[in-house]
Amino acid sequence: MSHLPERKERNCLNCGTIVQGRYCQVCGQENTEPKESFWHMITHFLSDITHFDGKFFSTIKVLFRKPGQLTKEYLAGRRVAYLHPVRMYVFTSAFFFLIFFTFFKLDNSDASVPTINGKIAKDFADEAYKNAKTREDSIIIATSLGFLSIKPGDTAVNSKEDNNDIRIQIDDNAKNYESVREYDSVQKALPPSERHNLFRRILIRKNIELNVKYKGREDQLSHDLIEKFLHILPYLLFVSLPLYALFLKLLYVRRRKQFYYVDHGLFLIHLYIFTFLLLLIFFILLKLKDNTGWGWIGYFQLPVALYGVIYTLLSMKNFYRQGWGKTIFKFILFNLLCLICLVLLFVIFMVLTVYQV
Repeated sequence: MSHLPERKERNCLNCGTIVQGRYCQVCGQENTEPKESFWHMITHFLSDITHFDGKFFSTIKVLFRKPGQLTKEYLAGRRVAYLHPVRMYVFTSAFFFLIFFTFFKLDNSDASVPTINGKIAKDFADEAYKNAKTREDSIIIATSLGFLSIKPGDTAVNSKEDNNDIRIQIDDNAKNYESVREYDSVQKALPPSERHNLFRRILIRKNIELNVKYKGREDQLSHDLIEKFLHILPYLLFVSLPLYALFLKLLYVRRRKQFYYVDHGLFLIHLYIFTFLLLLIFFILLKLKDNTGWGWIGYFQLPVALYGVIYTLLSMKNFYRQGWGKTIFKFILFNLLCLICLVLLFVIFMVLTVYQV
């Protein structure tokens, strides 16, 4: 409720209904003077912030201390003291990925490592062997050069041959073409029975596009793929939620009259929120360990990860109210189904990522 004076007129400024009290009984708008002072706007803003914070921390407290209880409270109608699940999911997921992308950035400095070949490779190999003092040194140098595909005595080769040696291969047929136009031209010249099907044409065309765009720079391609995939990860999690809710619906199908599909979804939303916050703690510990060099911080990471597993099990036990035997069995089966689904989603989203590069 605001602290603005109530209007003397009884018509609602929003819908025109004659208001019986301070609030419109039709649309719910408060019947107050529309003009606000600057001070009132400031106090209203601060009030909303503290109100949000108060609800947020009280919700977090119940979420962490009582697994599964927050969903039970919401379904029982006790909602005033807590943030709405969807609102809290949006806030925590946005905050999580903001912190994640801020602290964990891909280093692009190593994305375009020049390939050592030709005359440079020959000089590099010859100089390395000249500096070898023992037989063991020569073995180490030979092994290292082997990883770089450099042989002593290599001569200069043209760039086209180099690019063919390190081309990106999604489909073997793509290596025979220098451009998409060349591939399309060859396909049109073939009889209809010998042409590639639609799916393979799409695959080969994209393969050729990547070879033309990156010209064998696999490090840069890997960097771009990972970066784009990480940025669509929130969408993957969002898509996984209704699928996981379906798994819970099937696992508790005998209690379908007690738990509706939406109930399973709400349970998972709270579980996702908890996971986001726990991962933040885990990543913060990881970052502290890397930046400070304090190895002992790593001892806290394992308990954090184990707590996440135990928390999920306790949440299922408390929310669905079944015995430990059934809960553990369904917990294991649920995680197996989620793992299979997650692998499939990763493949699908990775394919989408490739076609966005």
